[in-house]
Amino acid sequence: MTTGLGFRITPVVCVAVLTSFVTVMSAITGGGQVALAEPVPREGYSLTLVADGIHAPHTLRTAPDGRTFLLQQGGRVRIIAHGTLRAKAALRIPDDQIIAMNGSAGLLGIAFPPGFRSAATQYVYLLYTHAPMPGYAYRHNVVTRWQINGNVIDPSSEDILIHLDPLVTDTGGFATEHYGGDMEFGADGKLYVTTGDISKAGNSQSFKNRHGKVLRYNPNGSIPSDNPFYATTTGRNRAIWTYGFRNPFKLAIDKLSGQMVLGDVGDHQFEEVNVLSTGAGGSNYGWPLYEGPTSTPGFVSPIYAYPHSDQAPVFGCSVIGGDIYRPRTPTFPDITSGDFIFADLCQGWLRTVDPSTGVLGPVLVSGLYLPVDASVARNGSIYIIQRQLAEGVPGAVFRLDYTGTATGLSSIPSLSQ
Repeated sequence: MTTGLGFRITPVVCVAVLTSFVTVMSAITGGGQVALAEPVPREGYSLTLVADGIHAPHTLRTAPDGRTFLLQQGGRVRIIAHGTLRAKAALRIPDDQIIAMNGSAGLLGIAFPPGFRSAATQYVYLLYTHAPMPGYAYRHNVVTRWQINGNVIDPSSEDILIHLDPLVTDTGGFATEHYGGDMEFGADGKLYVTTGDISKAGNSQSFKNRHGKVLRYNPNGSIPSDNPFYATTTGRNRAIWTYGFRNPFKLAIDKLSGQMVLGDVGDHQFEEVNVLSTGAGGSNYGWPLYEGPTSTPGFVSPIYAYPHSDQAPVFGCSVIGGDIYRPRTPTFPDITSGDFIFADLCQGWLRTVDPSTGVLGPVLVSGLYLPVDASVARNGSIYIIQRQLAEGVPGAVFRLDYTGTATGLSSIPSLSQ
């Protein structure tokens, strides 16, 4: 089976997910509301509800100026400033422009260009699924640039920089799964964009399309001539930087080292955390020839992988990459600066791994219901998206902090539907 986000849940893990559903749905309040399962933070940490009643929250990204941007898959961009989610959206992409809420489709990624904080004119980059349009008679993801003034993104300022490949199945239908869809500016000032295999595994090893890849572009959407396959491919495929991914759902960059880390959602065997060093251009990460660890020459093995089998100490179904812990003020005693923070969609835990050694860190939060992203604030807090609070209940954003005392989840206010 698959979730609404297009993730495959294997039979073994499905049992754990259904168990979680039963736990959440087991009690109904007198007013008819679903009793909510409470995530549990690590001892000495606190988890605070920032906002609830959020429909299809999908992505969190902290800007260089300290604001945290929240993307809702339906097309809204929201801003968290000083720990509070602003009520008014910074932008709403028109419904006739965005294809949303159909599997993986919708507003997926956001990035901030170099010099964002000090620029006289500030821009944000957004990646979303666009409806058919003149010159592109098919649904496809686009990378766009918008001008932002304070807490408002100018809706008339959109500049479509990159048209990605058609989202089409083998039978000509709409491919609704495995989009990847995240992006970051690298230490070299280039824009890196992840794409999934759209459920056609052969795409990932092919140089005839941009599916199942990490792509590299100049900030204006043109293709750098020093890309590794620039001379051996043609046209739009010259953007390929690395390949062999299934569904690289989230991408994070270490602002200090310049290396990037992504979680690649697995098929039937393993979930992967992959490191993309600054010199990784041209590398093959294996899918669909290899899933999980490999020692085969010519392929990059994940720095950390965990299986779907519940016989393993750590198992799950869908790795959800988050962020690199590199705040101005580190606050958590169990997290080392440079650690990668990630979650598992089905198991509901949030934890860390050292991208240099593959050493797994402790569970920071357990009992999350469909976690889909996390972002580190400049003050050291970690914001976490929970896709839903329970079956059919809109999602929420939580903030994880270190308190030095054993605490549980703050009391949850009544839901704002």
